[in-house]
Amino acid sequence: MALDSASLVALYDQIPVGFVLLDREGLPVYVNHTFQRISGYPENLLLNDGVYGLLFPVKEVSARVREKSLSALQESFDDLDVTMSNASGDKVAVHIAGCRVQEANQTYISLIIQDVTNRKAFEKVIESSFDNFIQVTNALDAAMKKINEQNTILEDYKSKMTRELEIAKSVQKAIIPKVFPRMPGLDLWGVSLPSEELGGDYFDYFHLDDNLIGILIADVSGHGVPSSLITTMVKAYFEYYTKRHWEPEKVLQNVNRDMAAIIMDTGFYLTACYGVLDLSARKFTVSLAGHDAAIGVVKGQGVVQRLGEGCEGTILGVFADATYTAMSYQLEPDTKVILYTDGITEARSDQGEFFGTERLQKFMLAQGGKNARETVEELVRTVDQFYGTNSPNDDRTLVVFDFFSSERASGDVADPLRNGKRAFLERKFPVALQEFEKLIASDVRDSELFYLAGQTCCFLNDNDKAIQYLERSIEIEPTAYKSFYYLGIVYHNEKQFEKSEQCWRKVLDIHGDYKDVRTLLAKSEVQ
Repeated sequence: MALDSASLVALYDQIPVGFVLLDREGLPVYVNHTFQRISGYPENLLLNDGVYGLLFPVKEVSARVREKSLSALQESFDDLDVTMSNASGDKVAVHIAGCRVQEANQTYISLIIQDVTNRKAFEKVIESSFDNFIQVTNALDAAMKKINEQNTILEDYKSKMTRELEIAKSVQKAIIPKVFPRMPGLDLWGVSLPSEELGGDYFDYFHLDDNLIGILIADVSGHGVPSSLITTMVKAYFEYYTKRHWEPEKVLQNVNRDMAAIIMDTGFYLTACYGVLDLSARKFTVSLAGHDAAIGVVKGQGVVQRLGEGCEGTILGVFADATYTAMSYQLEPDTKVILYTDGITEARSDQGEFFGTERLQKFMLAQGGKNARETVEELVRTVDQFYGTNSPNDDRTLVVFDFFSSERASGDVADPLRNGKRAFLERKFPVALQEFEKLIASDVRDSELFYLAGQTCCFLNDNDKAIQYLERSIEIEPTAYKSFYYLGIVYHNEKQFEKSEQCWRKVLDIHGDYKDVRTLLAKSEVQ
């Protein structure tokens, strides 16, 4: 790919994370300076087919990285945590995120590679380069506006910048979820609509455990290139800390500290609403960082609840020592909750009237018979109509989730997989196993199915069956870290300590920290 714009190259070389562009065969065609620094290798050694073996000497890891990279051509890319070898022979822990990028008739794979070996050193590198980074991105943003004013004189330049902006838009779209979780008792949907070509809003969800899911919505100040690039950093920090803390207030406190070290003196900041939904306990715990509280309604009750209102906590990225609190709510069956940015409530009609919180609450009370996706799409239409002849004045982002009773969980009642998951959540383990084994008997080849069956056998103390199902899950999907985790527990119960250690070390290699795997390893090594 011809990266013939000096401005784009300068931008990619300023960002504090590694950026690699692969062709359809997985061959690197561009690496930025940051990745060259992380790897210690010059560009000419990185731009060849032998780069996988060079950076990942262990054949299994090398093959997995290449396979996962190429998988982005057909499906969403699951973030990868692996160990890389640099030119000095040192081990470097890296976090890899990727997406498919389409430009004209060419298809590429973009990888964002973050060195997480030493977070303090990582933050120092970001901090030292961030002022220049902001100046460059602001200059690009200003250049785009100037192009519109001087279209005749700068037509050629505008064409190049437009192509580059499309690449940036593709990268930003890649961090916004397109596939939503399928879990018994939960229906979730979201959308993010930037007011300009690039926006500063972001939403995401995080699988924390089999029964826990984190839900995030964030709003970076400003619009355009600088704000959109900061959202990529926000994603990286939330991905990192949600794996280490399930408490929303602890996640916000850590993200705030790290973001403040980077953007405190730049004039940028962000607000956020982050909550954790516990499906088994029917509880929603939420924390706010200068953001509007979530709105909750229960079908047929006509009552609005402001979830998180009263939480203590300020905006992120300004006060490094800020602290945050959380509030927990017991959810009734048929509860509908919306998280949103101020682009919804501050939408302004052509008569100068704001859409407002009261109008949003009335809208939510009228959505009892609709699912999450229908509610999201209807609200977008309603706000669009409210604008009248006005154009959107801010990014609009919203996430809606419905929590059902166990009797009315989402999905087909006749579906054994959903029935099994539902029974598992209700701790009816024999019933759950019976449903899973219906599918196993019909020759369904699905790693998650065998994982669920094996996990259920663990709770039933049927170690032989648990080993059989969990090993089958791993055979189908060698990176099934949850299966390795429970297989380690079974082997430990069988006093096969060497095998249990091998399984738990696999969890760390594939995923990093998961549950109490490090504690289990430490205890196993003592034995």
